[in-house]
Amino acid sequence: MIRAGKIKQEILMFALRHHILIGLFMALALVAPTQA
Repeated sequence: MIRAGKIKQEILMFALRHHILIGLFMALALVAPTQA
């Protein structure tokens, strides 16, 4: 089984480093369904 704790930490660190890209991704994810 994969260590979820370590993966969560890595995702958090990635999100902190790329928070602007994450924000754009979230916005696209929210807007895309309404545009499709």
